[in-house]
Amino acid sequence: MPSLAILLALVVLSIPWVRHRVYEAFYYTHVLLAITYLGLLFWHAGNILDSWAYLWATLALWLASWLARLFWYTKPMDLQYEWFSGAPTSLIRLPGGMTKLQVLAPVNFRYTPGQHCFLRFPKLSMVDNHPFTLASAPAATQMEDNYLTFLVRTHSGFTRRLATYGQLHADQQLFAWIDGPYGGIGRRLELLYDELILVAGGSGITACLPWLEQAVRVKEARVRRVVLLWSVTSEEHLSWIQQYLSSALAAGRYRTVIELRFHVSSGGLAEEPSISEAKEPATTVSSCSQVGEDQKPISMNELGHIEYGRPDLKHLIPENVRGPKTFVIGCGPEDMRIDISNAVAAAQSKVVQRDVLEVGLHLEAFN
Repeated sequence: MPSLAILLALVVLSIPWVRHRVYEAFYYTHVLLAITYLGLLFWHAGNILDSWAYLWATLALWLASWLARLFWYTKPMDLQYEWFSGAPTSLIRLPGGMTKLQVLAPVNFRYTPGQHCFLRFPKLSMVDNHPFTLASAPAATQMEDNYLTFLVRTHSGFTRRLATYGQLHADQQLFAWIDGPYGGIGRRLELLYDELILVAGGSGITACLPWLEQAVRVKEARVRRVVLLWSVTSEEHLSWIQQYLSSALAAGRYRTVIELRFHVSSGGLAEEPSISEAKEPATTVSSCSQVGEDQKPISMNELGHIEYGRPDLKHLIPENVRGPKTFVIGCGPEDMRIDISNAVAAAQSKVVQRDVLEVGLHLEAFN
């Protein structure tokens, strides 16, 4: 019965509604219950037949993954680096409840577009360790400083403490422990496809940014056209990556067609929430590029087309599938991801009709 109760608790606490609202409680309780559950399985199995062989193998794999994460992926504990040395991090407040983190990554830090890292700030808390998507492309050469710029949306818990610290100590530097990178698509999309269609909702834009940068920076890239469709609730949110888009357009103007479409659902500027008003759970956020940040950004109207209202993805995505091989990347709320999936499925008819060769899809969860 104890093992059944623990299994039930693991399932209940994993429900998205619960997990999103009490993330810290979910995480630590989940780890504790999982360890207890494995121990109870040893007791109940009683070494019957070869049951313990499977349990010992499970324990060995679990311990190996934690040791690898501790002494390889966690940079301040990595045997190749200086121990307990965090990465210098600057905090900048942005409109719409955003905090910009500029993190100087360790030497030889390698990652690919679409991967994510866990960030820990010992000065704020030694136990909080949250995942954030890396949305910048890696530095072009090993000689460049590898800056990771994260856009952190202020919600409750960890992100609220981080934003509060940035407000009270704007002139001070934090030191971040980087754990990662993890995940990613694992394919060089810029070398395999003629077109990229990037679809994002709100802060999901940052999951699409590395592919835009990769397409314009990699000299041998096959991509010749990139379409970005970004839906936000307030026009002020567009300023989060205004400078980034200006740089991307400048970098790709000679060989890559970049089409930007912005959809604002509220039709106006929204009041920025205060730190004390943010009540939602922490969500995955992402980073922007450092390339060309000294360039003066041009207005969003000059960068692309702005419309008011939700984007009609059912028609926008299929009509933008034109090249021989097209790949669609989407990140946003669940209903948007469903719309993207249905729109790409409709676009597959062009493959059947032999108008195009391939239409691929990759979706990232909003949080």
